[in-house]
Parts: sequence; C-alpha cells; structure tokens
Amino acid sequence: MNRDFQKQQELLAIEQFRQTLPEFPKGKLVASEAPDFILKVTHKKWIGIELTSVGNPGQKGSLNSQIIEMVNIKNIKYRTYHSKHIAQHWLIITIDFFNADQLVSAKALTALQDSFFQKIYFFELFNNTISYLKK
Repeated sequence: MNRDFQKQQELLAIEQFRQTLPEFPKGKLVASEAPDFILKVTHKKWIGIELTSVGNPGQKGSLNSQIIEMVNIKNIKYRTYHSKHIAQHWLIITIDFFNADQLVSAKALTALQDSFFQKIYFFELFNNTISYLKK
C-alpha cells in the first residue's frame, strides 16, 4: 500500500476517533512515524497514539489471534516511542465492520492488559463505536 495513502487513511481514522471519543484531550494533533500521531496537550505533555487495524482482507486467523499478534508487534515497536514529553501511549485498534460473533476473548484481553500501552481502544469505524480494552 502506498505510504501516503496509508497515512491519509490513518488521519481520517484518528479524526473520526477524536470526534467520537468525548473525553479525547484537546491539543494539537501531529502526524508522526513512531508513534503514528502525537497529541500535544501542552508544551510539556504529549500523548503518543499508535493506530493499527484488524479484520482486513488477507489477514489470517481469528479476530482474537489478530489482536494478540498486533499488540505483540506494537509492544516491540513501543520501545522506539520514547520521548521525554510523551506522558502516555495509546493504541487504537480499528476494524471496519465488527460482527457480534467475534467477541474479544479473555486471552486477547489478558494480552492487552500486559501491554506497555496505557490505554487501548477498539474502534469500529463503520458505526463509530469505541470499546475500552485497557483504561
């Protein structure tokens, strides 16, 4: 996938997320690489936001195995995110369409709780639904 196209999709998803989550902090959202976005709440307090998606055509395994795999990948990448200004790191897992039969398992939730990210959200793009997987 073209990197510019992917960044544009990420920007649309983060703006949709920002409008959907009532408690999304005010601040300047800046596109970045690692993490995908930095929300500058104040000049000394930043939130690093990493976006990833599951349930895409071509991804193998169940939704739960995809979530566990993505969290593990992002945990490895997390080590590159350190900045003295980043106070929190969020992971937003997006899915285009969520089927109620695809509930997140206890095993996947355990993997999320063990993650380095302080907050993890599951964001259903199709119907603007946010689930808190780790608060």
